Amino acid sequence: MEYSASIPSPVISIKNIRTACSVFLFGEEGNREWTLSLYNAVNHTGYTNPDDIEFTTMEDAIYMEMKNDISVILCQVMNVYKQQSTYNPNMPARQMMYAVKLYDQYIQQKKLNLYGKKLVRLPLPKLVAFYNGTEGEDDQLLKLSDAFTREEEAVESDIEVRVRMSTLTMERMRAFWLPADR
Repeated sequence: MEYSASIPSPVISIKNIRTACSVFLFGEEGNREWTLSLYNAVNHTGYTNPDDIEFTTMEDAIYMEMKNDISVILCQVMNVYKQQSTYNPNMPARQMMYAVKLYDQYIQQKKLNLYGKKLVRLPLPKLVAFYNGTEGEDDQLLKLSDAFTREEEAVESDIEVRVRMSTLTMERMRAFWLPADR
């Protein structure tokens, strides 16, 4: 296909392709089996019924120029998955913002009353960033409290958010997706 000088050609970045691929593979209703396999791998579980998955990804939600990649609830665990091609130590703050939006959406959809005397039960959050960049090979546990400024070390935060950053190398992906006999 040719483009005229007056019509700009589409710009597609590798970063956008990677995110689109992860959303297509794991965030689509038609790929529930793949989503279930990802859930089981991340949570070290063995669930077998993909119909139990509730997709909670915010459709076309871009919040502060950040897209929510994939969010699912299974067995009262809300998993929020983000694919990253660049290392970002601010993932706990970003994932916290996603989770707040998702909880707000969940509370509204379920018509839960946060102002009543009864405790409202919410799904347990699991925040994961899949990193496939080149800045280090180790998995990390990133914490929001590392970003807080404080005068005294003895002062503790009342808020903590942890994000598991799982580094995806080719060797790890092969080991994860291919059976051992291949």
